[in-house]
Amino acid sequence: MQAVILAAGEGKRMKPISDEVPKMMIPILDRPFLEYILLEIKDAGITDMVIVVSPKSRGPIESYFGDGSTLGLKINYAVQHERKGTAHAISKAQEFLKDDYFLVHYGDSLTETSLPKSLVENFKKNGEVDAYLTLREEKDTWRYGVVKFDGDRIKDIVEKPEKGKEPSNMVMVGVFILKRESFFRAIRDVEFVKGKEEFPAKYILKNNGKVKGWLFSGKRVDLGWPHDILNASRLLSRKLFNNDHYIGKNISIGENSVVKNSFVNSNAKIGENCILENSYVMGECSIGDGCEIIDSVIWRGVESGKKVKGEVVA
Repeated sequence: MQAVILAAGEGKRMKPISDEVPKMMIPILDRPFLEYILLEIKDAGITDMVIVVSPKSRGPIESYFGDGSTLGLKINYAVQHERKGTAHAISKAQEFLKDDYFLVHYGDSLTETSLPKSLVENFKKNGEVDAYLTLREEKDTWRYGVVKFDGDRIKDIVEKPEKGKEPSNMVMVGVFILKRESFFRAIRDVEFVKGKEEFPAKYILKNNGKVKGWLFSGKRVDLGWPHDILNASRLLSRKLFNNDHYIGKNISIGENSVVKNSFVNSNAKIGENCILENSYVMGECSIGDGCEIIDSVIWRGVESGKKVKGEVVA
């Protein structure tokens, strides 16, 4: 099985941070967010990957990961020049896909457990299908793509249904498996239009394909807004180190300063008499003396004496 990772998103809600770096390359515990995704897919036994990038994101991503060999991977790159939805993005990877099945993973989402590994393990128990989806229970299902069942098979996918008319309480997660032949046959004559996106498995269903799902109930984080940087740091710190803090290398912390439940990337400097609590600090940042920083994301340096609470300094 191969994998397609979707990393062409513009990150509009992450501005101005995403003006400097693609959101999936934002450093979390001193590694790009995307690197954790690639390693989780590798943990599922998949090492042949295609990363779908935009013209803007390609440079930073390709210059960091290259051909993937330093991570024990084989990486190819496909470019989505216009954003016309998920299925359109996947179509750009077609020339690199040779195996019968491929796993798709959104480039801005992670979970507390290795979701790709669990999905692949459950997929192997289900026999031949045309698509195998990750599902989760959700209260406000009207905000998502909701599945309609016929027994254990998925009959339809309703994107953002009218509130109160949802066909189930099961919504889709951005990690799923597609049968190569079935998917590309289903989209062969589709003319993709920006703003009229349908979920990839929807095309397979329209072509009378067999679609099944697996229920996932763990915690997850989507890197959508700046404060999700803090949420992602917390999720990964708990997952990797079983704690709620991270201090990188070459960190300078001044006298009488307190750093609590925070995530400080390498080469940052924190002045004297500072309080840093439940916050994220980008590497290379400098926090001036006497600063109080609570529940915040610090992407730029902070002048002495500043009080920052629930803010993003970028």
